[in-house]
Amino acid sequence: VYYHRAWSIGDLARLSGLSVPQFFRRFHAATGLTPMQWLRRQRMSHAQRRLIESNDSVKEIAEQVGYLDPFHFSRDFKRWTGLAPSHFREREGVRPRSV
Repeated sequence: VYYHRAWSIGDLARLSGLSVPQFFRRFHAATGLTPMQWLRRQRMSHAQRRLIESNDSVKEIAEQVGYLDPFHFSRDFKRWTGLAPSHFREREGVRPRSV
């Protein structure tokens, strides 16, 4: 999955061969989420895995999941999990990377 790509609903609709309104309606009916809500959920889930399984920096993980701005990523991550990325990593018992 290309989490790092800046997807738009138009991009996803084109890939599906549907118009934007038709894609949006079908996607929402199938998942209960908007396409962008689903994408954010997938990105946050992947970021959680990367924070636990890798020693990549928060900035690197932000880029890997499609955020150009690590501060925006940290805000979204905290809204999603209730913890800042570094605190999430600590809670999961992952040691910070040595620099």
